[in-house]
Amino acid sequence: MLNLLSRIIPRSLHWRIAVTYTGIILVVMVLVSYFMSGYIKEIIRHQSAIQSEEQSRLIADLLTGSNLKELSLEENYEHRVVVLDYKDAVLLDTKTLNTADNDHSISGVSFSEAYIVRNGERYGKVRVYSYNENLENQVDSIVIRVLLIGLVVASVPVILGLYLARRTSRSIKVLTAGATKIESGDLTYRVRVSLHEETAELANAFNLMADTISEMVENISNDRDTISAVLNTMADGVISIDREGVITLINQTAAETFIIAAADTVGMRISEVIRDHEILQLYSKCLQSSTLQRVEVEIPETRSFLSVTATPLGQESERGALLTIHDLTGLRQIETTRKEFVSNVSHELRSPISSIRAMVETLEDGAIDDKKVASDFIMRIQKEVERMTSMVDVLLELSRIESGQEVVNMATLQLKPKVEEAIELVKRSEGTEDLNITSEIQSDINVVAQSDKLLQILVNLLQNAIKFTSTDCSVIVRSRVSDKHVLIDVEDNGTGIASEHLPHVFERFYKADRSRRDGGSGLGLAIVKHLVQAHGGDVSVDSVEGEGSVFSFTLSLS
Repeated sequence: MLNLLSRIIPRSLHWRIAVTYTGIILVVMVLVSYFMSGYIKEIIRHQSAIQSEEQSRLIADLLTGSNLKELSLEENYEHRVVVLDYKDAVLLDTKTLNTADNDHSISGVSFSEAYIVRNGERYGKVRVYSYNENLENQVDSIVIRVLLIGLVVASVPVILGLYLARRTSRSIKVLTAGATKIESGDLTYRVRVSLHEETAELANAFNLMADTISEMVENISNDRDTISAVLNTMADGVISIDREGVITLINQTAAETFIIAAADTVGMRISEVIRDHEILQLYSKCLQSSTLQRVEVEIPETRSFLSVTATPLGQESERGALLTIHDLTGLRQIETTRKEFVSNVSHELRSPISSIRAMVETLEDGAIDDKKVASDFIMRIQKEVERMTSMVDVLLELSRIESGQEVVNMATLQLKPKVEEAIELVKRSEGTEDLNITSEIQSDINVVAQSDKLLQILVNLLQNAIKFTSTDCSVIVRSRVSDKHVLIDVEDNGTGIASEHLPHVFERFYKADRSRRDGGSGLGLAIVKHLVQAHGGDVSVDSVEGEGSVFSFTLSLS
């Protein structure tokens, strides 16, 4: 029934108000009419009974002493009059009746009786009938007319209420539509305010609310952008996890650390993203204890070392935990490099120091008296000292280059003369002019570089090529122009470099001992790498063991 009514009655507010109001009025008027009709009918019946009783008594008094068989009455009475003898036989009736079985009762008609008394005895009786049915019908008719008039009168406030309800509901619909637009993200929508509208104050409040929401959303958006920018520029990874283990926030650093996509990770469980047992256990301990937890782990997939800190969010970790990931890989590499550097320097210096100590001890044992031996030992001691001094100078230079203290002053230079100068320097340093070092550099190539630094790069590469070749060595310096750069190749026909050594040839102190004829400090190629990078270029090596090597670097054209 209720479903049927909900389908029949429109869902709009003004129609619901109108139907409800009309229904209430109708029910009230029907109830009032019902009780009013009954009350009036009851009064009519009572009054009619009193009248008929009085008339029956009056007629009975008039008929006392009369001969009832000769009695006659004019039919001008308001009520019906029937005279009966002591045997209830009808002697007189003002109206024609169906007197079968002496049944004078009529539906809808009441009567009253009075006895005719003679000499103290009942001689007969008078019965006066009241026709109430017609009167009751008249009352019903009057009540119906009153009900109709009441409905017509009641329709006026119904129509007025319907108008007001429709006007109000129209304003409410506008506010509802505005709320829907704001909910959908249109924070610029505002409701038109009319001074004649009953909801003008509500509309003003709505627009004020919309302004406040728009300002709050803008502030939140700015704060979010700021936080996002800060998080994504942080060197440390950040992951926010709720108590259910679901990731609510992750920055780019954390995503790159675990080789995942940040956008696809939010909403996933932490156990689906991070497989490391120690990190997951750290998160669980943080939730259970509501205290800060820290652990260092190694990630085999990325060969990285991480320091992970779990911080509880909210009281008793009610909002979860925040994971902060600090990458220790660089520090570990620096520490490893430092240890290797100290070890290499110690090794490189230990050999000449040991030689010097041995020769000094030999001299102290008496060899100093032998002028020839003493002179030879002193000369060797000087060479070892020069070797150590040179190594220290190279280390200091490399340190200045790596730290950026070595300033490169760029200038436009002709490449070919600088290559020829480097070749002559190498030949003089080797003490022979017979070295097969040739230049195939084009004469019209001008580069942007610092003269002495470019010369140092070329000399180091040529000396390295000579160390990797036999007595019948051949070294060629070539150039290849490409766009705004020139590629310079130093090619030799030496023993080449094994493939496992190629990734490490530009590292400090690295030596491929089996492929070198003469010893060295292992710093020359490291200096070449840093000097080329300081010029904005790149350096590389290509080698085949047993066939030779090609060292290449780039410079900018002027």
